[in-house]
Amino acid sequence: LCLALEQVYLIPSMDIGQSCDLHPQNKKAVGQRLFAAYAKEILKEETHYEMPCPVSAKYRGNVIRVRMSHMNLQKEQNVRGIAVKSGESRLTVLQACALGDVLEITLKEEAKEPGEDTMTVYYDWYDAPEYTDLRNEYGVISGSFRIECDKR
Repeated sequence: LCLALEQVYLIPSMDIGQSCDLHPQNKKAVGQRLFAAYAKEILKEETHYEMPCPVSAKYRGNVIRVRMSHMNLQKEQNVRGIAVKSGESRLTVLQACALGDVLEITLKEEAKEPGEDTMTVYYDWYDAPEYTDLRNEYGVISGSFRIECDKR
C-alpha cells in the first residue's frame, strides 16, 4: 500500500532484527537502507534499495509462477518459507526457486477442490519470520507477502 503513495518508501529490516523484538538493535543497518532510498529517490543517485515484490501469479498443473519486481537474479536461488493454499487445503511445496524475475513453486499435487480456480501463495507469513532468504541481485530481501494466483 505504501508503495503507491508519493514520497513514501518501504525498506525491509526483518533480516537485521531479532524475531522476538519489533525494534532492530542494529540501527546503523536500518539507517543505511533508509539513506539508500533517500539517495535514489531524492538525490537521484544510482542505488538499489527496492525489495523484490510480487506483481502477478499464475498456475498450471502443479507449478506456480510468481512474477517479481526488483529481483533480476542471474543465478538460481532456492527459497524457503513458502506456503500455498487452495480453498481451505494447504498444499505441499516440493521446491521453490527464483531466477530472473520469476519465483517458481513446484507442488506435490494439483489443487483438487472442484471449482477452485485460485490459489494463494504466502511467503514468510509467520509471527516470527525465520526464512528471509528471498533476495534480489543486490542482496535486498523481500518482505513477507501474500498473492492470489489464477489458472493460466
